[in-house]
Amino acid sequence: MLTMECPNCKEVIRSHLLGEIKVVFCKHCKTNVPVQDVHISASVYTMRREDLLNRIYRYGKLLVEAEKEMEYMIKDSHMSKESIKSMGKFIIALRELLNGARNNFRVCVPPTAARYEFGNMRGEAMLVDLSIAGACIEPEESKHLPRIKSDISLNFSLPNIDTLFSIKGIVAWIRKEAKQKNFKTGIGVKFEELQETTRSLLWKFISMHGGGGVKK
Repeated sequence: MLTMECPNCKEVIRSHLLGEIKVVFCKHCKTNVPVQDVHISASVYTMRREDLLNRIYRYGKLLVEAEKEMEYMIKDSHMSKESIKSMGKFIIALRELLNGARNNFRVCVPPTAARYEFGNMRGEAMLVDLSIAGACIEPEESKHLPRIKSDISLNFSLPNIDTLFSIKGIVAWIRKEAKQKNFKTGIGVKFEELQETTRSLLWKFISMHGGGGVKK
C-alpha cells in the first residue's frame, strides 16, 4: 500500500495511485493536495518510496537470497517451524514492498531500436524509457501517428537479454515535436497484461539498470 501524510491536515492518505499521480484528493480535509513523500507499507515494514527506489536492485537480490534460504530451511530437519514461519513472513513483506515500488519504476534505455504497428501502419522508432507498465518511443517519422487510446504493438530487444519482445499496448499520450524545447515526437504506450515470463525479463533489465537513469 502507498501512503502519504496530507500536507494540510496531517492525516494519512492511502492510494495505490500515489506512484503515478502528482495531485491527490484528501477525503479528510476535502482538498486536492500535491503528492509528496510517498511511503510503501507492507506488514510491519514501512519505507519511503524514494529510498526503496534508490536501493531496489539490492533489495531484489536480497529477496532472491531470502527465497533460497527458505528452501534450505525447509530441508533442514533441525530448523524450527517458528523460524521457517518468520522467514516466510519476511519474504512476503519484502515482495509487497518491491511490488509497491516497481510498478512505475521507469528507467532510461540505452539507444535501442524498436518497431511499432498500429492499424495498417508500421514504423521504426527509438525506445526511450521503459517500465513493466509501459514505454516511451520516439518514431523516426511523425507524419502518421496513432490516435490516443488506439491499439499499438511494439517489437524490440534489450541489451544483455536474449529475447525479442513483442508487446501489445494502448497509446496513452502523444508528444508533438517542439524544436525550441528540444523535444522530439514521442508516443507513450501503456502495456496490456503481460505474460509472467515477459514481465520477469523486463523487470530483470529494469532493476539492473536502475542506477543513474531512473525516472519516477
